[in-house]
Amino acid sequence: MAKIEFVKEIIKSEFLNPMKDFKFDSQTIERRIDPLTGDKCRINIQRTKRCKQFEMPEKKDVVKKCYFCPENIEKTTPKYLPSLVPEGRIRVNDFVLFPNLFPFGKYHPVGVLGKKHFRELNEFLPNIWKDCIEGCIRFFNMIKEKDPKVRFPSINMNYSPFAGASIIHPHVQVVVDELPSEMTDKYFRKSWKYFDDNKSNFWQDLINQDKERFIGEKLVHLNHLLFVLKTSILLKKKH
Repeated sequence: MAKIEFVKEIIKSEFLNPMKDFKFDSQTIERRIDPLTGDKCRINIQRTKRCKQFEMPEKKDVVKKCYFCPENIEKTTPKYLPSLVPEGRIRVNDFVLFPNLFPFGKYHPVGVLGKKHFRELNEFLPNIWKDCIEGCIRFFNMIKEKDPKVRFPSINMNYSPFAGASIIHPHVQVVVDELPSEMTDKYFRKSWKYFDDNKSNFWQDLINQDKERFIGEKLVHLNHLLFVLKTSILLKKKH
């Protein structure tokens, strides 16, 4: 019988915890690899302690207890160690980025999209995303300077309880890691194969050839820009 190897990597995430009077805290995350498929997952048992606002019965109670509302955010959200982010949190106008209280990675911040507790979809205006992306890029650059091994940034959002969000207040989950996520890794591998077969960049070809499906030039540019840049950089290194 062949021996099956169970691989896991231990990652530490460090921050100043508001639940402990902003004293130093460290949480342990396990990155596990499926011995058959190679698929990766992350486990942090502390995440079972997360607040779930949709379980609160009264709307006024939800707002009062919301960590991300402007009257609470300073005293209820974590701060980064000064050695990593000198000001503790990153701010761009009403966008605020800070450590995740229950992280899935060494660098896994949360970014709050403005002061309003609930937004209809048509209220997510361009300036909200501009501030968000600017703040996230500032964080990515800070991390890259401190930890050059980190190469894979992502900005993610699941809005409202129907999408699995535990906090109603609009926010993004930001991850910067040494390894890509499963889907990002798949896109990279397929992009490399496309380049090997066609000697051109898939994402640039997609933009050039599929314009009839554009919702708008700027929107599609934002959707594909990260993959175009990442794939181009990696293809240059490979070839």
